[in-house]
Amino acid sequence: CDFGAMGWDLLPGQDVGVQYQEPDGSHVINLCRGPAPDMRVEKWAEGNQVAPDSPVVFTIRYRNEGDAVAETILLTDTLPADTSYVADSSGVAPTVGEGLVTWTLGPLDPGEERQFQLLLSNTADPGDTLRNQADITVLYDPNDWNNHAETQIDVAEGQPDLYVDKSREADEPAPGETMLYGIN
Repeated sequence: CDFGAMGWDLLPGQDVGVQYQEPDGSHVINLCRGPAPDMRVEKWAEGNQVAPDSPVVFTIRYRNEGDAVAETILLTDTLPADTSYVADSSGVAPTVGEGLVTWTLGPLDPGEERQFQLLLSNTADPGDTLRNQADITVLYDPNDWNNHAETQIDVAEGQPDLYVDKSREADEPAPGETMLYGIN
């Protein structure tokens, strides 16, 4: 669809319906849509509890569920009260502000996803709950309902709730081949 002659053009993510009537009275309807990225963000805390004055780890996963490349993605994490940014495994240098961490990411192809861990220091008291949220934006994203994610973790005395999981990355390695394991 090219509406340039009319001084307007279809932008990514916009839907435009076009209808005309045939001489025999039947109607023809077509929908024109410009391809657009559609970003989704998810996040969760690693573990069920964290001890006072100990580090806390959150995982952030984001993916492009649209049908166009997401060129410049802005991911903002709003830190819980009584925490501060220490590091992350994104491989991208973030901008760290008062209670906010922002990454400029991309490009991300349709169907592609990435995830990383966010490490925070924690000065909260036992009984407190650390609530963390992430928001993701990209130009022309037609759906904002999947651009926000929240999670929480409780601060408690005692031993941390940890787990380790190990799995093979390949089903049947050949003799002499290197075994690869994933450890969570």
